[in-house]
Amino acid sequence: MQQVAAHVSGLHRDVAALEGLLLLLDHKDHGVARAAAEAIGRLGNPVACRALLDASARLADRSLQHSLTYALIEIGNPQIILETLPSFRQLKKNGSTRAAILALDHMALRLPQFVLDRDEVIRLCADDDPALCETAWWIASQHPEWSDSLVPQVQPLLARAASGDAKEKNRIVQLLARIASQRGTAAALAAALDQPDNNGPNRSNADLNDT
Repeated sequence: MQQVAAHVSGLHRDVAALEGLLLLLDHKDHGVARAAAEAIGRLGNPVACRALLDASARLADRSLQHSLTYALIEIGNPQIILETLPSFRQLKKNGSTRAAILALDHMALRLPQFVLDRDEVIRLCADDDPALCETAWWIASQHPEWSDSLVPQVQPLLARAASGDAKEKNRIVQLLARIASQRGTAAALAAALDQPDNNGPNRSNADLNDT
């Protein structure tokens, strides 16, 4: 019944239902929580952005995280997200940061007056949190025009791959494979391969070529 009520509230843009919908984001039934997130997105009230981002940090279900991010995109208010992003970085709320940059990337496609901060995303490409780092690299891979700016990130990643375990190495190889064909990063990878005294990173690049 709660799931149906949430769906109907969103369908009819019932602005009075917002407070109750926000409470449902923590419902133990993920179906109810997803319906609440979808309804919140349809209401389009920017006041809900902070709650959606907070929920992204504490709720691990992937489909629910997708619904929370999409709700932020539907609300379409990048300014509020940008205002709250520094506090999430300071508090190490990596799930919130991931949802924020994904939503901002989509908003940049839909809102001609908004431009995604390239430097912020590229800084996150070096983050210690694997999920956040992977998200940042995925976004960067969608922007070939950022290729030259990604070059400084290549060698440190190769070094991490060389010193890490098999899982970490494979993760980094997959990240680099996404941008291996882009002009600037391709040149950086080629330069690393030409360093005979740098065996660890070279082995990672050999695996990258196989990928």
